[in-house]
Amino acid sequence: YTSAQTVTLSDATSGATIHCTIDGSTPSGSSPVCGSLTVSSTTTIKAIGTKAGSNNSAVASATYTISSGTTPINFGSGFTSSGLQLNGNATINGTRLRLTDGGGTEAGSAFFTTAVNVQNFTTDFRFQLTTPNADGMAFVIQNNGPTALGPAGGGLGYGPDTAGAAPFAGMSKSVAVKFDLYSNSGEGTDSTGLYTAGASPTTPFLDMTSSGVNLHSGDIFNVHMSYDGTTLKMTITDANNSAQTFTTSWTVNIPSIVGGNTALVGFTGGTGGLTAIQEVVSWTYNVTSVTKTPIVYETEKLPAASSGPPFRTLSWGGFPDGVGTILDSTKVGDNVTFTVNVAQAGIYDVQVSVKKFTLRSIWQLTVNGVNVGPQEDEYNPSEAYAVFDLGNVNISAAGNYSFKFTVVGKNSAATDWKMAFDTIKLTPQ
Repeated sequence: YTSAQTVTLSDATSGATIHCTIDGSTPSGSSPVCGSLTVSSTTTIKAIGTKAGSNNSAVASATYTISSGTTPINFGSGFTSSGLQLNGNATINGTRLRLTDGGGTEAGSAFFTTAVNVQNFTTDFRFQLTTPNADGMAFVIQNNGPTALGPAGGGLGYGPDTAGAAPFAGMSKSVAVKFDLYSNSGEGTDSTGLYTAGASPTTPFLDMTSSGVNLHSGDIFNVHMSYDGTTLKMTITDANNSAQTFTTSWTVNIPSIVGGNTALVGFTGGTGGLTAIQEVVSWTYNVTSVTKTPIVYETEKLPAASSGPPFRTLSWGGFPDGVGTILDSTKVGDNVTFTVNVAQAGIYDVQVSVKKFTLRSIWQLTVNGVNVGPQEDEYNPSEAYAVFDLGNVNISAAGNYSFKFTVVGKNSAATDWKMAFDTIKLTPQ
């Protein structure tokens, strides 16, 4: 949406009370009561319906993105200081964003002051390097704050200028793509590359020389980037000769690295003993939409290990496919661990479907030893299918993860300690 919205929440069950949260946490019966909300900035609303004598509803969740149209950043006709935080040597020169002005040992950065969605996007910018002797510039996505600014020289205002040096802590939550004029650590004088967490923007690198793209030409360069949640693609073209173009891509999980689905975006630049005037001529940033497909794991098909009690398949007509699993636990501390293989790093919403009954306990989920979501009670006076939304988990790298369900107690009305499961569902955020 391009302006504030009023969001109305309703429940088809007569007499239900709706509780909601807007801070990313899972709502409960103690969360604020919500009928309608005014959303003036990008917000995720999570809500449940409650009614005495009935089970709570599943968690409903929706994100409302508020931006100035489909282009939250639009300096397509040139720059003003409005909406930008300028740091170090960065200034507005006419309608251009100037990162360095030709002086020695300079560092400049400029970031759009409103965080934008970085899950899926395209961005286009034009830059020109005048008297281009050293050192270069970078396009940066970061969550360290609008005043973030790294070292001068070969650090390009982003990280250390020497390969292997300790990363710059001021860019610890960041991703950068460089355009490098000078060889500090063997990267050559016409290179690009992707760097994360404030690492030195020197090596590894990609040499663009053979493509005809020459950062020392003094020409204006057009850069187009697109990100689909998995792959960041970049094409740079000499505006004076469209045949001189270089295209590459990197597999990268940007939200995981920067620590959120939104971040600050902008540019950094640096000079050392040799110098350049480095300017961004124009810039637009567009948020794109990509459908996120949930990954559903049937617990009876997952590798599982019990702490001791029998763990078995459970047949029940209330499961969508008629079959689930049950741990015949008898006390606090009994647990079952499922090995879940996640093929792609990212931030995922976790939902667990269960069979509630009188024989059930209260459990806590941990993923690789870290609590995820609140304690959940499987007790119900009669057999019932339910889905618990446990909130988000950060899968930092593809691979196997231990989803461990541990008995932590039981409802005073419960007559046993068992836990029963159907599926574990991970939805990319």
